[in-house]
Amino acid sequence: MARVKDAFFKAFKTVKHEITRLDRTCNNCRREIFGGDTFGERLFCRDCYNHLPFNNGYICAHCGRSTLEPVKFCDDCVTGYESVFEAARSPFYYAPPVDKFIRNLKYDHQAFYAEVFSGFMAKTLLEEFPTAEVITFSPMLIREKRKRGYNHAELLARRLAEKVGLSVSEVLAKSYKTENQVRLGRDKRLENLKGSIILFDDDFVRGKEVVFVDDVMTTGATAETCAEAMLKAGAKCVYVLTVSSVTDLQIARALGQEISSTRIKKIKRAARRNRKNSQPQK
Repeated sequence: MARVKDAFFKAFKTVKHEITRLDRTCNNCRREIFGGDTFGERLFCRDCYNHLPFNNGYICAHCGRSTLEPVKFCDDCVTGYESVFEAARSPFYYAPPVDKFIRNLKYDHQAFYAEVFSGFMAKTLLEEFPTAEVITFSPMLIREKRKRGYNHAELLARRLAEKVGLSVSEVLAKSYKTENQVRLGRDKRLENLKGSIILFDDDFVRGKEVVFVDDVMTTGATAETCAEAMLKAGAKCVYVLTVSSVTDLQIARALGQEISSTRIKKIKRAARRNRKNSQPQK
């Protein structure tokens, strides 16, 4: 009887896996797809894949954000020589539909987007940081993690580690709640984060080249604060890998990457309508 029961559950898991595979429908428009030549094309239909905001143009050599021409330090990194992390990269710039996917991952419990993003991040890591040895990620307060159900940066890091074959560990912790940083500039963010990040596993990073994972590179303040803690603990160097990066507004306009506030409001309204419509009727 036990063998029959085990066989049933094994078959059930296999069927469930096949039904919920990410490469059955496009993760943007939801149309059926039938595979492609690359990892990304197996997750999106060809039209949506070709319109993803790949960060594959000119970039700042330090922070990895889009630029009009190749530069060592962009305008946002004018004090980049003082920065403690070695370099930062992202496979995308922050624009539709990736911005929507990130919000879905963080706030709408759509954890499968960690798997969607991790393949693109793995390609970037192998190309840009081939000597990296270990991976860690941006921390969250325990109560915030419980409220959300998971740390999205941890999901990204663990899926990434599986793909590139590196060890991953939670070595950083946030010791207290800080002010919301959405409207803060870099200096204010650094001041806001000061003293809030602690490292509790020195051995994991000591003497190693570490990849720090997060969702978006905005001002770089979070990465800077976390990298500083790891370097003080003896890390050889810290690379930053995010899903996307936010470009200076004027450069974004010149590159056609700007997202208007009106566009963002429309996206949010549509998301609210979809959530409302998907709720079961009482």
